Amino acid sequence: MGLGEGAVIRHVLKNASPQVLAVMGLQFGYLMGGSILVETVFTWPGSGLLLNKAIINRDIPVCRNHPGAGVDLRRDKPGRGPPASNP
Repeated sequence: MGLGEGAVIRHVLKNASPQVLAVMGLQFGYLMGGSILVETVFTWPGSGLLLNKAIINRDIPVCRNHPGAGVDLRRDKPGRGPPASNP
């Protein structure tokens, strides 16, 4: 009687996925922040040190394309200020 095991699992996953994805996104942010801190303190070569040096040197293309930047530096989106000028 009732739904099969596969149908129950499908309904559970569909209802639980937004919360799981939110927690995964937060954990990814903590992971990237921790890697930036550790790689900077111990001068280990890696993505965190690259992003830290790019921020210090104001290397905007590297900051924009780094997956863990966490900040949207692009100004060419509608509603986010004036469009970026093309040199």
